[in-house]
Amino acid sequence: EKALEKAGSEFKNDPAGLMSYMLEVATKTLEETPEMLPVLKSANVVDAGGSGFVAILHGMRAALYNSSIAYNGPMPVKKATADFANVETGDILFAYCTECIVQKDPELCTEERINSLRETLSEMGDSMVFAQDEEIIKLHIHTNEPGIVLSLAQVFGALVTVKVENMRRQHTEMIEKTSEKPTKEIQNPATKTQNPSSSEPTVKDYGFVSVAAGEGVCAAFEDMGCDRVVVGGQTMNPSLSDIITAVREVSAKTVFVLPNNSNVYLAAMQASKEISDIQVIVLPTKTIPQGISALFVFDENILPEENEQAMLDAISHVKSYSLTYAVHDSTADGMDIHAGQSLGLADGKVKFYADSDEDCLKQILAELEDGTTVTIFYGADITEEEAEKTKKLFEGALPMADITLLCGGQPVYKYIISCE
Repeated sequence: EKALEKAGSEFKNDPAGLMSYMLEVATKTLEETPEMLPVLKSANVVDAGGSGFVAILHGMRAALYNSSIAYNGPMPVKKATADFANVETGDILFAYCTECIVQKDPELCTEERINSLRETLSEMGDSMVFAQDEEIIKLHIHTNEPGIVLSLAQVFGALVTVKVENMRRQHTEMIEKTSEKPTKEIQNPATKTQNPSSSEPTVKDYGFVSVAAGEGVCAAFEDMGCDRVVVGGQTMNPSLSDIITAVREVSAKTVFVLPNNSNVYLAAMQASKEISDIQVIVLPTKTIPQGISALFVFDENILPEENEQAMLDAISHVKSYSLTYAVHDSTADGMDIHAGQSLGLADGKVKFYADSDEDCLKQILAELEDGTTVTIFYGADITEEEAEKTKKLFEGALPMADITLLCGGQPVYKYIISCE
């Protein structure tokens, strides 16, 4: 606004001068942001996005004056780090920072429907950013219902990228991190020795890279020994470079990759071809349960080929189910599905549908009569109370089975179910 006031007058023929004026105003405004937003003042920091914008303006002005792009001046911040303890985790009203990019379907993206989507989403959280051009919609929102947000967005085209982060958990981890007091090791300079090879990473025999989404699901893979978990899955495929980077970060002679999705499997196979100095074995896991079952039978004392065969056998013996809902009307394999209905998937393919989640789960249960071990991951949109109700439904139908309920936190799928 300030730039527009000056652009046509004193800076009419001076773009570099106008940029300097913009930078001056932006820097001053940045310093005032803690007084504009109480949560910033409480945490004793300036606005992060504003700080980034000021950094961009520094670079733009430097370019206009043919100067170095690097900015080495003082940063207008009050403290080096935020005081997260001054903000209560419970004060975060909307837990999930949800972002996505939608490849627009021209037939579906009328101006009226786009405006309707924007209005609907604005009521589902705060901090919303809704931007679009002729080809894509870019969405950011803080919400308690990330699955519904993504499903609404998907109605307008294919999801190109997706990211869901639990801000309450991030806040708790930040408090724990800032509360830790670093300790310094005091050494006698006279006895201090250096090991020239100590900085070199240790290369182990085996490593694992898995693709998954949802804090609880990712934690399950990590607990079972997975070295790197790449965030991705249905509707949010990781890039080829993401997989390659993860494989190299493991520092192992043989790295098993668990794509856990049929689309990701193709990218993982391509990544394995790009890496020649590491033995990369991509297992054809198309679901989360298959990936977990493969990890369960791994034995570090046998050869890679033997491990591969054992894991393939494990994959073939696990049944994978998931529950989601239809975002639009469709017909598949003789099923007449309507928007809003619950959908049950078996090994990644739609097999069941019903007007309620409970009815759809009952259809899945009818196939699990011989199951002895059942694990249920409940998603980001399911409350603990709802999840416990579902567990009781399974316990009633499978009284002899060992049933475990875990908070998966995954988007898109209300439940991911493993049965062996």
